[in-house]
This record gives sequence, C-alpha cells and structure tokens, in this order.
Amino acid sequence: GVASSASVAQARALHAGSWAAAAAVASWQPELVVLTTPHGFQSSWDWSFYGNSHIHGTALLGRDAEASFGPGSWAQYEVPLASMQGSPALAEELVEVLRSKGGNATLLKAFNDVLPQELHWGEVFTLEMLRRAGGYEKLPAVLVVGLPLSRYNHTSEVAEGVLELGGELGRLLERLPARAAVVVSTDLAHRHWANTSFGFSPDAAPFDASMGRWARTLEQEALMGSDTLSQVDHVYACGYLGLVALHGALAASNASFAPHLTAPPAAPTYYGMMAAHFDRFPERSEE
Repeated sequence: GVASSASVAQARALHAGSWAAAAAVASWQPELVVLTTPHGFQSSWDWSFYGNSHIHGTALLGRDAEASFGPGSWAQYEVPLASMQGSPALAEELVEVLRSKGGNATLLKAFNDVLPQELHWGEVFTLEMLRRAGGYEKLPAVLVVGLPLSRYNHTSEVAEGVLELGGELGRLLERLPARAAVVVSTDLAHRHWANTSFGFSPDAAPFDASMGRWARTLEQEALMGSDTLSQVDHVYACGYLGLVALHGALAASNASFAPHLTAPPAAPTYYGMMAAHFDRFPERSEE
C-alpha cells in the first residue's frame, strides 16, 4: 500500500536522489533551463515550445494518490512557483530551425503574453526543487517544452524521430553563448500495482530496470532496444520521449558526459520514478 513502510522508504530514497540531482544541476550554474514535460500543454504530434515572457504555477502534491486510492488516502498540500522569466525569443528561434529541418515543433503562446503561461505538477515540482536545491531566489530563464499527445499510443513509432529531434536541439543549444541545462520531467511505468485504473503489467518492472540501466550507462540499447520499444506503449511511461530527446542531445554534443544515477528506479506507488544527472566533460578533441 501507498503508506506501507516499504513505500515510505522508497519515497524517501527517491526524494534524496532527486535532491542530489537537482543540486548537481544547480552547481553547473546554468543561465538557461530547458525543461521537457509530459503533463503541460500538448499538441497532437508537435513538441510545444512555450513562448510567453513569464511562467508561473501551483501544483497540488498528493493529487495523484487521491485519484487512484480515493479521498483522504494521503495528505495534500500546494506547492507554489513564483512568476519567472521564460525564453520567448529562443523558443521562436528553436521552433523555426527545427521545423526547417523537418522536426515536429510548434510555438505556443497564451493570453497574448499579457499573463504568465500556466505550469502545474509536471513542471512546478521539478523547477521548485531545482530552485530550492540551488538556493536561488529565482531560477534563470526557463524554456518549457511540452511532449505531444502522440506519446499516449504511438511512442514506439515516433521514438527514432524524437532521437533525431533531440540531436538537432542539442546542436542548437551548443551554439548558444549561454550555459544551458536540459531537464527532463518524467515518470516511468504506471502499471506496477493492480489496484488502479491502469492495472498491473508484468512489463512494468523490466521496463523501469532498462531505464535505470540507461541512466547508469547511457547505453542506447537499454533506452531504445527492441525489448524496451515492445513494452513502452502499454506500460504508460509519461515522459519517456523526453529521455529519448535528451539522449539525442547528449549524443550530438561535442562533449562527453558522465552518468550518475542518484535514485534507482522504484515504485512507492503505482508508477515508477528515478533521478539522475549527466555531467559534461570537456569538448572532444578533433582527430
């Protein structure tokens, strides 16, 4: 159960590992944060680049537990994220370049840019932990990128194209004068428990184990091998395509990266989670 001693221990380990990953990202002193999210605004097939000048939001912690286990199943409280700077010019530039190269990308503006663009749990928890772990009063500029709705039923079909899009994104970010950190907000498989609307799948644990192996090694086979792609469409891993895009960006870089899995995959509730960061080495020498 969600309140069992085993689940509580797993949740605490995940929190500690997430905090360690957030602190590592903050230590890089990024001047720009690019955040991919599966739970924000979504178009049918395109990646949505948020184009407002400011973003803000509030997330209800514990909402998912109530949705799965009924009212009163777990304590709830709100986590606010104060208004912060977006990156509208960069969003427009990236979309223009990605589309010119055949990428599925669109610019998403709201409220005529008079009001901040809204964020919720997939973005607020991630960014607020990064803010707290880094001791920021406010984060640097944040560019939010929403995954497409095609992630629900067509993930295995579009994964290779997302890898290419990630590579293009990585090359574009490499050319920026600003230091950029790419952050992926994601859950893993959503079918670890039988007593939810998703139901149990025997593929949930093996899928999450593959994601953990990728985060420890950056092996593409673990992330996108035939076994993984045969599982991903029915285990409901929300932000998996964000990991694929990140892998493409890292592979396209002229630097090497050291993987650090700070919280191995665990499922204290019906869905799996993990935390990791990938530290950049100096540029590769030309041979």
